[in-house]
Amino acid sequence: MTLALKTPFRSSSRDTAPSWKYAFPRAEELIGEYVTTLSDDVIRELLLEAVERDAVLRDKLLFAARTASAALSTCRH
Repeated sequence: MTLALKTPFRSSSRDTAPSWKYAFPRAEELIGEYVTTLSDDVIRELLLEAVERDAVLRDKLLFAARTASAALSTCRH
């Protein structure tokens, strides 16, 4: 029998990392504010680094890229 702990650092069934939103309630707001100060090149670099570590993010971006590529090739013909 497994007991689920009700703590701010409990992990979901999909991910074993602690939820940063519970640990740092203002983190999303602070990150959002910080990101608005970054240049496009820096954001692109951070995103590509994140894609190397996060399979879900990589799959989302890959799907979007393929969709955009297909739409462009359709418009050209």
